[in-house]
Amino acid sequence: EGIVLKPEALQLVLAEATSETVFSCMLLSTSGQLISCAGERMGEDLVSAIVASVWKTYEREDTSSALQSIFVDCEEGVIACSLVLPNWIVCLVAENNSPLGMLKIKLDALRSHLAGPLAPVFAYQQGQKR
Repeated sequence: EGIVLKPEALQLVLAEATSETVFSCMLLSTSGQLISCAGERMGEDLVSAIVASVWKTYEREDTSSALQSIFVDCEEGVIACSLVLPNWIVCLVAENNSPLGMLKIKLDALRSHLAGPLAPVFAYQQGQKR
């Protein structure tokens, strides 16, 4: 029997992290596949690709520690990312002047809120790959 992921509920949770300074919130895989997105649509495929590339590069270069979060300062804003489950990343796209501490708090809250409900989906995916 399969596991059902409710896209509307997931999108509502992601939307809670958006604000005047946080434009978009996304859940994506470490390979760059967009799973869900809330907020402004602003090149989420490009953001997913950038995040996946940076994540893979860092993991390949630094095998001594487990990567948990990344903050990327871009010309158009800040991308803040955190690992929710192995291979799944939650990502915020925010204004350049957004306080990094506030973004980290939002990421930690999202990670805590999403990890439990998404764990059965992740486990099911892993079982399907075997």
